[in-house]
Order: sequence, then C-alpha cells, then structure tokens
Amino acid sequence: MIKDYALLYKPNRYNLFMYYLVFRQDELPISLLGHRYTMIYSMRLLEGELLEYNGVVWVVKGFQHPRGYVIAYPRYNVSHIPYTRIKEYTCLVNTIYWDCIGLEVPVIPLDKVMPIPKRIYDSVAMEYKSLLANLTGIDLENIYITGSKALGLQDRFSDIDLVIYGKHESDQVYNALVYLRKTGITRSLYGLHLFREHKKHPDLTLEEYMLLRENSVLQGVYKGYRYSIRLVPFTKGYSGCLRKAEIIGWYKGTIRIIEAIKPYTTPARYIIELDNGEEALMETYRIRYTELPIGFKGYVVGRIEAYDKKLFIVPDHGFLKPVI
Repeated sequence: MIKDYALLYKPNRYNLFMYYLVFRQDELPISLLGHRYTMIYSMRLLEGELLEYNGVVWVVKGFQHPRGYVIAYPRYNVSHIPYTRIKEYTCLVNTIYWDCIGLEVPVIPLDKVMPIPKRIYDSVAMEYKSLLANLTGIDLENIYITGSKALGLQDRFSDIDLVIYGKHESDQVYNALVYLRKTGITRSLYGLHLFREHKKHPDLTLEEYMLLRENSVLQGVYKGYRYSIRLVPFTKGYSGCLRKAEIIGWYKGTIRIIEAIKPYTTPARYIIELDNGEEALMETYRIRYTELPIGFKGYVVGRIEAYDKKLFIVPDHGFLKPVI
C-alpha cells in the first residue's frame, strides 16, 4: 500500500506516524522511499480491527464486506489532539443496502482506509496479551488489542479489549481462559465491574444479564481490570459476498439450546429447539450471547435466515432474553 509522503504532515498523521518511526518500528515497520513511504502492514478486514479514514478511527464488523467497501463503525476522532470518542456518529456514516446479508450497513471506502498505528501505554493490557501468548504459544500478532487502550485513550474505568484471530488460535486461547479462571488468576464480573458492563445493555435487567454471562470466561476481571475477548476464527476478511443470506421472516418464541457447536467464537453457533419442537441453528455476533450452556432456555425475537439449505435464527437483529 503506497501513500503520498505528504500525508505524514497532516496533524494527526505527523503526531501518529512520527511516534512509530522513532519508537515502535517493531510493531509497524515503515520504509521511507524518497518522498513516498510504504506501510509494510496487511489489513485483516476482520471484526475488531481499527482502521483510519477521514480523520476518524473505525472499528471493523464481521468478516465479509461489499466489494470496494469495509463495514465499520466510527469510534474516535483523531483529526486533532487530543483524540476524542465519538458518541453521536449518524452524520459521519455512509450506509448502503447489501443484499448479501439483507441489511443496511455502514461502510467506508476500501481504497481510502489505513491501518491505525497503536499507542499502547497500558502495562496491564500488554501483560495480559503476553500471558495468553505464553500459555498458548501463538504469535503475538494474532492477539490484537483494540478499543481505547489501543489508542492511549483509556481512563481508570476502561476495560481491556482483545481480539484473537484464527480458528486454531481461538480454540487455544479459550482453553487458556478456562485455565486462568479455574486457577483464580481471573475472576467473573463482580461488583462495580459487573454494573459497568451491564450499563452497556439497557434492554436487559441486571438479573437477565447475569444469567446470560454467568458462565463467561470471555469476559471477566484480571488484576482489577475488566476484560472482554472476542475469538474470531478467521485470519483474513473477504471482499465480496462469501455467504448470501436468504431472508425467510421472523421468529418470536422460546428456544432451548440442545448443542453448543461453537459457543465462544464470533460468530457463535448453537443447535436449538424451537417452541414447536423443530430444530434450527442459532448464530450470533454479539458477545453477550456467547458461552450459553446446553439446556439454556430463552425467549427470542430474531430473523430467520437460510444458508446452504439450513435455517438459522439470528437474535442480533432483535433480542434474546433468558426465561426466568
């Protein structure tokens, strides 16, 4: 990927890239070629990756994208110092209807985005990343720090957000997370940590949220810090429609999980029994619906989609609540 060297001298470019040229060449090597530069970095275009476009840091969603675009949401304004979190972003988002998934999606142009260099000053986040790498033996490059801590924007209430890329890597890290919980190195969400995480889900009561997350090792507390980990079983995103959804309709009713196929990855997948006794698959990209146990009963309002002649219930466009 070649860009004009002049881009370095935009306010955010100068401050951001000069820091990496001097201090962080190990993470983002940059070679200067006369009046142009080459970024030796490959974008994944996968869930959780941070990209910069038009002075804004965007967070990638999913693993497949319309040709020429990336599905992403704006998170931070980096066009000036200090960087700020974006709370109202409707005016920033360009959306298109993508028939591949049957949804209006926010997009940014693929040929104008750039990977964002990290400004990680948080020692606990780096320590936790290294701990997982040491326990599993996987490459540090496949453990990705995202969110505010990746940009040096954290405060004392910020959590550690990690994304692990790769199918084998995801399985290994999940086993490591189970080990860390059993040995007491991490803890389940509790006290103020639990209340802060619950505030992100105003559609759920605290009791409902606790029932959804009571078995979670993907979320918890490490050395007094909340953490949240997504396990993405891909190493590269896809430009184009890899899996086209046929929209059948909506399901409103109860479900019971009878098999957890991949309960801890993004997306997570289960075999469920519907209220009429029929079986279907349930797939979700939302971390709050991961790690649900066999026998879990819930009430779902979700879209019915068909892939490869199989029916899927997708609660992400509606909701899933435990039956209490």
